[in-house]
Formats: sequence, C-alpha cells, structure tokens
Amino acid sequence: MKPEYANPGCATRLEPRAQLDPDPTAPHTRLVAKEVDDAETIRHVIETLEQKYPQVPREELEAVVNEEFGLLAGRPVRDYLEILTERAARKRLKLKKAAKKS
Repeated sequence: MKPEYANPGCATRLEPRAQLDPDPTAPHTRLVAKEVDDAETIRHVIETLEQKYPQVPREELEAVVNEEFGLLAGRPVRDYLEILTERAARKRLKLKKAAKKS
C-alpha cells in the first residue's frame, strides 16, 4: 500500500490507522516495520529533492540523503527523521551548488 502524503510537496506522511500484523509488539514485527519505514523515508526524501534539484544526478541525491539519514537515524526520537533528513540534505546541496559557482 502506497502511503498518502498530507501535501505532495510536503514530507509529512499520513500514517495508516490499521496494523496488518495481529501482534505489532512482536520484536520481529517492529524490526521489519522500522526497516520498511526507513527505506520509505529515504525514498520519499530522494523523490522530493529530485523535484527541487532536477540538475543534480540521482546518484548524488541518493548518496547525500543516505548519509544524512545515517547521521540522524541513531537518535532516540524518530518522529521528525524524514523532515530533518530532507533539510540537512537540502542544505548540503545548496552549499555544494554555491561552492561550484565560486
């Protein structure tokens, strides 16, 4: 099921209300759900930045987003991981663009 977004240009995702797994507290379920959420978060940030920075090759966007996500993913509060990753990646891309102009 493809997640819905509050606004196509916004990184805020509307989470589904129903759980597919009958026991969402099982350790294996939490681990799998976290990995899927992480992959979905990274994919969404890449797609968002791809629209904002069409001149930047996708491989570069993927590298920047994955690195920024990795720096933030170990933090205890994960609620804002997607938007923080997007902001950090956007900042790096702007700095790189400004350095090329100099």
